Amino acid sequence: MRIIAGAHRGRRLQSPPGETTRPTLGRAREALFSILQPALQGAMVLDAFAGSGALGLEALSRGAAFCCFCERDPGALEALKSNIAALHLGGSSKLCPGDLFLTLPRLRQEGLRFSLALLDPPYASGLLEPCLNALRDACLLLPGALVACEAERGSALSAPPGFEPVTERVYGRNAVWIFRAAPQKP
Repeated sequence: MRIIAGAHRGRRLQSPPGETTRPTLGRAREALFSILQPALQGAMVLDAFAGSGALGLEALSRGAAFCCFCERDPGALEALKSNIAALHLGGSSKLCPGDLFLTLPRLRQEGLRFSLALLDPPYASGLLEPCLNALRDACLLLPGALVACEAERGSALSAPPGFEPVTERVYGRNAVWIFRAAPQKP
C-alpha cells in the first residue's frame, strides 16, 4: 500500500499483521480523495478506525494541516506509529489509542474540532451511524465539515440528524457516503 498523491506520493506504508485491519484499496482511496481534494488544504482531519493510517496520511500528504488518528488494535497502532515516523509527520498528527467512543469526548475537552472526518470501521460492525451520532453529540465537527464513511458494498446508511448527504458512491467492494455537518451548538 502506498500514498497516492501529494508531498509523500509513492511512499510505501506498513500494514498491520493479520487480517483484523482491512485497508481501503488504492482505487477507492484515489476516487474518495478526488472528491475530497477541495476540502483538504489546511484541513483538520479525524481518521477514526485509522488502521495503518492510510486515509489520514493521504490527507496530510495532500495538504491537510493536522490529523488525529484513532485506533485501538495493537498491531494496527504499531504500523500506524511506524508510518507516521517514516513520513516525519509527528508534528502534524496526534495518535489516540483506545476506544473511539471514549476518545471523542476527550478530544472535545482538548478543544479539537475537525473540518474532515474519515470513518472506516470494520465491515458489518454497525458502527457508522453510532460514530456519526457521537461526533455530532461531542460537537467535534466544524460547521460545514465533511464526513466520509466507508462500508461494504450493499450496506445502507442514511444521513442521521445533524448531517446532510453530499454523495454516495460504489467502488468495487466499497460503498462510500459523504455527509456535510450542519452547524452545531457548542
